[in-house]
Amino acid sequence: MNEEEFAAQLAALTGKTERAEQFGALAAIKARADQADTAIAEAKGLREAIEQRDRAQLVAEGRASGKLTPAMETWANAQPLAALKSYLEVAPTLVPRGEVSSPELPLDARHAELAAKGWANLTDADKHTLYTQNRPLYDRLRAASSDR
Repeated sequence: MNEEEFAAQLAALTGKTERAEQFGALAAIKARADQADTAIAEAKGLREAIEQRDRAQLVAEGRASGKLTPAMETWANAQPLAALKSYLEVAPTLVPRGEVSSPELPLDARHAELAAKGWANLTDADKHTLYTQNRPLYDRLRAASSDR
């Protein structure tokens, strides 16, 4: 492209014939393009935030209705929002509410001794032992200490 063709195309694009006016028009076009890019990025961020909020709400509703188990949360958070919504509409109740309780493990002598100490008097090692060997007892002792 020679200089005359370039000048003609620049005048056609900007609607200006003077170089300074053409530069100003191009600067304004670039500024609008930058604003558009910023607006697009903000809109994308807002869409993602709304989707995260909606997904969290669906997962919470699924857990509350017993249609999602705790082990399914990672899976649910990886699903497209429409797929998750469709699943929850037709999913059976997997965890009936109010009918399932944590199994109580029989207390061996060591666990009974730890339970008698009370949460506040347990060492970190004791808590770890309970957590790994008798989780329902661990949860019960911990909950009882936070109720006070």
